[in-house]
This record gives sequence, structure tokens and C-alpha cells, in this order.
Amino acid sequence: MTDSTEIVRHFLATLGYRLNLILQNAPDTFADYSAGSGVRTPLEILRHMSDLMAATISRYGIERAATPEIPWKAERGRFFGRLQQLDDILKDSNRITEEPIERLLQGPLADAMTHVGQLALLSRMAGAPLEAESYIKSDIQTGKFEL
Repeated sequence: MTDSTEIVRHFLATLGYRLNLILQNAPDTFADYSAGSGVRTPLEILRHMSDLMAATISRYGIERAATPEIPWKAERGRFFGRLQQLDDILKDSNRITEEPIERLLQGPLADAMTHVGQLALLSRMAGAPLEAESYIKSDIQTGKFEL
């Protein structure tokens, strides 16, 4: 496994960690929170994030799983399951393709982190702001994805 792969795996863990903080604090009504016309709901954003992970996984020869509409809690599980699946792929150096792994950071993973920021903003607007935390001190471990 290369240093680049380890960095991408740590980014995945960071993505999961930050999303988990938002979801743990969010009220049950958060999934359908509306910030106004033309703005995706948290459920729509999370579904898109699941689709991003499915598309990323498909780059490694695994058939792209459909992302049908499912309820909020199931969508949360699907997203974290796909993060785990991608991490498992990255752990297995035999499955890495010729494409530079850094492209995952500049593409789908950066997009997913942007959506985590959107969800953090929406949770604040919905009355459930995150507690302040120094993320540089957070105990984030690769291969560990939780709800």
C-alpha cells in the first residue's frame, strides 16, 4: 500500500467522522429539512453522496449499485457501508488500478466533503448546530466507520 493510498483512506475516515458528528446530533426531522426552493434536503444530499461512493467503487471493477430512494436511516447505513467498501478496496493493493489514487481526492471525495459541509450548515439552520471541536486533535482511525 502506498503513502497516497493511506492518505486517501485517512480522508475517507475523516469524511465518515465528520458526517457522523452531524448525523448523531440531528433531529429526526432533519432528513426532510427544507432551506428553501431549489436547495436539496439532507436526505437528497446524503443519497447523492451514496451515489458518489457507488460511482467511485465502480472504478475498481465492481458493478455500480443502484441508489434507489430509501428512508433516512437506511440511507445513512448505505452511505457508511459504501465508505467501508471503498476502504476495503483501498486496503487491498491488488485491486488498485493504474489511475493515480490522488484523483479520488480531487473528484468524488472532495465533492463528498463539500456535501458534509452543506449538511453541517443545514443542521445549524435546523436548530442542531455542531459542538465546537478541534478536528486536528480528533482520534480519527482508518477503517473505522460508525453511525
